[in-house]
Amino acid sequence: MTIKAVVENGMLKPLEELKLPDGTLVDAQLTPAVNGDRTQRIEEQRRAVDRLLKRLDAIPQKPSDDKFSARDHDAILYGWKDRR
Repeated sequence: MTIKAVVENGMLKPLEELKLPDGTLVDAQLTPAVNGDRTQRIEEQRRAVDRLLKRLDAIPQKPSDDKFSARDHDAILYGWKDRR
């Protein structure tokens, strides 16, 4: 369960009703909220970057035998002649 709470006089005050019996012992990990849901968005972005990096790592590093290189990119894509 994740909840939002405010610290008042050193005590956590939940922003919504907790459906737990009085005296229930819980473990808590506190993360200061930054500008509302910004912390959550940052975590989502980190997970997206991690997924992207894993996909990039999966790309074979071995060059192909087709003699194509990045140097040929513009000539192939746009029909430009070699400008070296």
